[in-house]
Amino acid sequence: SISPIKEIISFLIYTGARLSEVLQAEWQDFDLENGIWHIRIKPDCPTKFGLGWSPKWRKSRDVILFQEALNVLGSMPKLKTFGKISKRDEKGKVVDSTFYPSNFVFPKKETKKLPDGSIKIMYTRLDSIKKSWGSLKERAEVHDLQVKDMRTYFNHTLKSKFGFSSKEAGVYIGNSEEVNNL
Repeated sequence: SISPIKEIISFLIYTGARLSEVLQAEWQDFDLENGIWHIRIKPDCPTKFGLGWSPKWRKSRDVILFQEALNVLGSMPKLKTFGKISKRDEKGKVVDSTFYPSNFVFPKKETKKLPDGSIKIMYTRLDSIKKSWGSLKERAEVHDLQVKDMRTYFNHTLKSKFGFSSKEAGVYIGNSEEVNNL
């Protein structure tokens, strides 16, 4: 499978979003005309664990997007995507899967060879960027950078470059003022 790791990292840098918020982002969450991302509870969003997703603390928020974030979204094709939910037996072994239509912004490309030799291409929810992130860091010879450091960087940028207070920056990225000060 192929994931849009460059676009995901760029979007994290330009929004300060949590990785889970980006991986679960669907096109209907965005008002591109007004540059707003509506991060909200989504009861029908297919996740790794079943139907339904919500932001941390179940707190919805609207994020006004910077032009750089809008540019990342503009570079992403609007593909027919699916969320795969695994069905497990009593021992936890995956025995089947159900695919639900979705509109993920940052899906992974999966190819499957069919019995007749043809190739089927599907775009599905990306559950993790762990392997891609590790490969990027290895190629860049960076060892101590975490994905969540993008939030810290963006928070710093909001305060130092744009003059946001800790409270304002916290509201923007979905942190309390106390957490933001840390």
